[in-house]
Amino acid sequence: MRFTKLGHSCVRLDKDGAVLVIDPGSFSDAAAALDGATAVMVTHEHPDHLDADAVRAALSSDPGLTLWANQAICAQFSDFGEGDRVHEVRHGDALDVAGFDVHVYGVDHALIHPDIPLVVNTGFLVDGELFHPGDSFTIPEDPVSTLLLPISAPWLMAGAMIDYFRAVAPARGYAIHDAILNDNGLGLFTRMMSVAAAPAGVPVAIYEFEDLECPACAHAFPIVHQAVEKYKIPLIHRDFPLKMHIWSFDAAVTARYMQDKISPQFAEEYRRAVFANQTSIATKDDLNAFTQKFFQSHGREMPFVVDPNGLFAAEVRADYTLGERVGLTQTPTIFIVTQKGYTQVTDVTQLYQMLDTAIAEAGPAPASKAKTTAHK
Repeated sequence: MRFTKLGHSCVRLDKDGAVLVIDPGSFSDAAAALDGATAVMVTHEHPDHLDADAVRAALSSDPGLTLWANQAICAQFSDFGEGDRVHEVRHGDALDVAGFDVHVYGVDHALIHPDIPLVVNTGFLVDGELFHPGDSFTIPEDPVSTLLLPISAPWLMAGAMIDYFRAVAPARGYAIHDAILNDNGLGLFTRMMSVAAAPAGVPVAIYEFEDLECPACAHAFPIVHQAVEKYKIPLIHRDFPLKMHIWSFDAAVTARYMQDKISPQFAEEYRRAVFANQTSIATKDDLNAFTQKFFQSHGREMPFVVDPNGLFAAEVRADYTLGERVGLTQTPTIFIVTQKGYTQVTDVTQLYQMLDTAIAEAGPAPASKAKTTAHK
């Protein structure tokens, strides 16, 4: 399944020739999003999630397109045939939508104000992997790998966003519901997501952007990981392959494959090995040869194509976009994140001193917490 984030809360999923579009609203180019779609799902009736004219036009021009939504939305399109092309969904449904396995969760939109009536809101968990909550804090009963996280709305405060992310506890998150923010707002809430990524109850964590072709990152890698071991704190890692580098993007994609398909430990060992052998890797061919030997030395066979659907490349690009939003221009960029905010580490040799200060200000960690390494 290939995931593409479009404007605001609109996303497009591609799998085996089928295209599923969720929430083509007026804050996105709904007509373009629906072009070639097999099915469309809508979480709720607010116009920033449902461009009714665009959906109607798409249903009229393509007799194969189907619509899946709650009763209030389906009633607007009943002339296209309820139960045939227009399908009502509700909490607890398990559906096959154009070849995608969809579980439906939730009933109500998040509260904006007691004087504003609630509308029905249904979240969608697709292929047991990606959850779109619409405008809600719905927590699915099933585990979620990828959460589409609303970051700015009349019903949303930053603290609630952080708590919701931690309650769902996904492996990764992507910002949605962001069209009302300017560049400054996007940067601010992106930084708030770094706080959300730190496990709940952990007073201090390290948040790092790195480039596998960057000599300074190779220097910082052992220092950061030794600090993680010493202080028993989480490390949230993101890739930021600089455009001037030749092979760092491909190396990051391979490391993501290892993280997801083999184990986090295997991926970390690969990153460590790449940094240690950085000077002997000059080209993409060199990287490929090195990676093949790495697999072989660990008794594994390297897949012919590491990322056939582009999923891991999309994750790396998302990390890069995140870095751009917070103003990154170089690597490594390291933040110490606490419940109160974050501090950038501009000199890695000062990392231990800065951690001592942050930990002293934050207070002792709960005794039950152990080291956690996350790759968002």
